Amino acid sequence: MMNGKRMLFIAAAPVLTALCLMAIPASAQRAKETPPDDPQQVRQVVDLISQGQLNLPAAVELAEKHVKGTAYNACADIETHPAPAPGKPGLQPGASSGPSPSSQDEDSPSAQRKLIYTVRCFAENRMLDVRVDALTKKVLDIKEQTDKEPPDKPKTDGKDSRIQP
Repeated sequence: MMNGKRMLFIAAAPVLTALCLMAIPASAQRAKETPPDDPQQVRQVVDLISQGQLNLPAAVELAEKHVKGTAYNACADIETHPAPAPGKPGLQPGASSGPSPSSQDEDSPSAQRKLIYTVRCFAENRMLDVRVDALTKKVLDIKEQTDKEPPDKPKTDGKDSRIQP
């Protein structure tokens, strides 16, 4: 009986070794593809959340409820807007984001920042990117993912795949 168990182990050892060797490069490749978080940007996100903007779990919950689906990925980006001119109102909840400001406006201490979450959800057999404004606590838009194109590339057929919220 003892000989039979040893023989089984000896026969299975090469298969287990091969599986382990195949898994190591795959996990190393994934580690290379994910860039490390920038501590300064993380601090800015935490500061905006502490000022009352939505945190990640709340943004995910809002997106899931909006599309009646399940989130499987999410990320946060910081949008920066130039400081308002004297006498004009600043960035208000519900204000449109408009074009991206120049980098010198982004670095000014009076520039206004808000979090925009992109939450990937699966709903009704579709993969959706749901953008959530953390300042207004509303869904900005929803974009359907397609099998043919990577999620970060725009459609090339000229049609807008955004779904109205």
